[in-house]
Amino acid sequence: MYQIVVTLLPRMGNVEAALATNDLIHLWRPRYVLMVGIAGGVSPARQALGDVVVGEKIFYYESAKIAQEIESRPRVLSADPLLFDRALNLDKEAWQKAIPAEVQISGDSEATPTVHFGPIASGEKVIADRNAVEYLRTLEPKLAAIEMEGAGVAAAAFGPVRHVGFLVIRGLCDFADAAKDDR
Repeated sequence: MYQIVVTLLPRMGNVEAALATNDLIHLWRPRYVLMVGIAGGVSPARQALGDVVVGEKIFYYESAKIAQEIESRPRVLSADPLLFDRALNLDKEAWQKAIPAEVQISGDSEATPTVHFGPIASGEKVIADRNAVEYLRTLEPKLAAIEMEGAGVAAAAFGPVRHVGFLVIRGLCDFADAAKDDR
């Protein structure tokens, strides 16, 4: 039997996510934490809006040394190996059958959301600039998405008191470019 606890963050961001996750871990003592939400895609040629990205690792890119040039000092937090393996080996037919009928477009397999696996960048700012996306891809070439809460969830999951497994799952709502629309 599984018990599931769902929470909603009061505001976006890694600090809010870390605080909420820490409270959740302290109160409910879960074995796993799944962070589910939205993200910006990084490859419009390979990804489509509505596709799902499962984070193999969270790439927190904000840490840096500011001198004459900015020296990036990213922190990488790996997803729980068991959770990631289960997502990676999910039966594609079962996944497609689980998509509600109103989301599917009359059997058009091209319109069915695809699942992508890879690193997810997490930072403190909403990114709406292709140059920023390309810079992040120089730091993490296999980057699959960009978001703002995964690093906070991962940091809390790796907390010193009690380690729990985590996995970040994101639906692509934009491509972190000038076309991004906050509506």
